[in-house]
Amino acid sequence: MPSQGQGPMKAPNEVADVWQAEFEFAYERVPGGLLTLTMHPEVTGRGGRLRSLEQLLDAWTSFPGVAIVRLDEFVERWRAAHPRVG
Repeated sequence: MPSQGQGPMKAPNEVADVWQAEFEFAYERVPGGLLTLTMHPEVTGRGGRLRSLEQLLDAWTSFPGVAIVRLDEFVERWRAAHPRVG
């Protein structure tokens, strides 16, 4: 039977490294942008990964201009800063 999914589960630090790389790219190259992480239960539903995510979120919010918000809140802020003309 063919294997399914992404293969063996990665260690929490490997998952955190991927998320950190995504953040660094977005912060450095897309000022004022949005970073969306897709989190599947099989990846985040484990204690070690949740702890890694919490640590990353704490670290990221120490960067100027970074806020952790729901997508609808981001959209409201963006619309307020970029009103439609015409």
